[in-house]
Amino acid sequence: MSDRRKRISRPLPILVFGSVFLLLPIVNYINFAYQLEVSPKDFLLILSRIDSIALILAIFPIVIGIGILLVKKWGWWSFLGYSIIVLFYNLIVLISEPNQLIPNLVNLIQSLIGFSAIFYFLKPDISAPYMNVDKRGWRFQKRKPVEIPVKLNSILTKSIDLSATGLYVEWKGIDFELGQEVNIEFEFALKKFSTKAGVVRIDAVGLGLAYRNLEKQTIEELSKWVGSKEVEY
Repeated sequence: MSDRRKRISRPLPILVFGSVFLLLPIVNYINFAYQLEVSPKDFLLILSRIDSIALILAIFPIVIGIGILLVKKWGWWSFLGYSIIVLFYNLIVLISEPNQLIPNLVNLIQSLIGFSAIFYFLKPDISAPYMNVDKRGWRFQKRKPVEIPVKLNSILTKSIDLSATGLYVEWKGIDFELGQEVNIEFEFALKKFSTKAGVVRIDAVGLGLAYRNLEKQTIEELSKWVGSKEVEY
């Protein structure tokens, strides 16, 4: 089991966003040098001309990049807070210094990256691995212990519990990656479900799966069944 766990990798977007944040301080430094019309070699001179807020915002992405790549809860929250602050900060700079074409273009690109990253990281199946609040994590929805047959990419297994947003299934040595999309099929409360899901948790017992693209009506039905005391399986 330990060998399999070592082979689990991050989804490509996680690697991309994490790497981008690690590289952002270098981009910010070059941007400062261009904006101040100073050679990038004049490190101390550039630092002396940058205000403290801009300097903190320029360096802090290193911390965020590490947190994202290590799949840490503090990394997720740091990213979210930082992205919101930078969006407002860059907006203020764009308004106050409209003639700085290249620096403003860099700020705009950073804002667009941050804006798209916010939407990506707020997806339940992406944010869940960062919210490791217990052994299995991903406990934001009420769950009902349910043992029913589940087909996972046409492989038959069984559920351990189920919620309106996902389910937890037994994992018998199948290789999956966090964020990987899978096809699931199961029958619950006299109704068949067939949908795509994302892998949000992998542990020694099983897989945590988050439904993708479920209709609102289906989610409401699952919520009702999960919340009820008696359910027909």
